[in-house]
Amino acid sequence: MMRYTYIMKIVFFGNTKHSLIGAKIIHKQLGFSLIVTIPNSPLAKFASEEKIPCLLVTKLNEEAIAKIAEIEPDFLVVED
Repeated sequence: MMRYTYIMKIVFFGNTKHSLIGAKIIHKQLGFSLIVTIPNSPLAKFASEEKIPCLLVTKLNEEAIAKIAEIEPDFLVVED
């Protein structure tokens, strides 16, 4: 019997120190394909430290949505 391993593509949206708590827990267990946050947020620093791709936006415009869609995420997690 063959076992297949599938790595979920998870995109995390958050901005505050409170969302950082959840991000750390989820990242430890599952990892992230992308973090979407505002510039200079605790999540931006976390993404940099953990070497997670990060999309810094002030507004979810068509360009940002297209970049997220390129990843073809399995899950979108929003925490704030």
